[in-house]
Amino acid sequence: MDESGELLLKTVISAVLAFIAGAGVGYINYLLTSALAAKRPRAAAAVMPLRTAVTAAFIAAAYFISKAARVSTVAVLIGAAVGLTAALLVFTIRSMKKSGDGGKEDA
Repeated sequence: MDESGELLLKTVISAVLAFIAGAGVGYINYLLTSALAAKRPRAAAAVMPLRTAVTAAFIAAAYFISKAARVSTVAVLIGAAVGLTAALLVFTIRSMKKSGDGGKEDA
């Protein structure tokens, strides 16, 4: 394999790993929200600063790890952001179905 092929493979692998890690962080955020909502349903918004801190720490870690590993920072950050967003979408839909809302808007 030539040098450009190795670079492409390294970039794709790092982006996929960042995506998986982002989905994992999204799941952790979901667990934090679910745990608080089970204890105090009206105070679920209180966990938002903690979720934001976890997400920001993950994005910062992804940036610094990509710099240290000498892989494409852009690919890692895009993979991480897409992983976080996909997990947010999946777990928000799941939690809406659990609560019985089903995604219906108030008329």
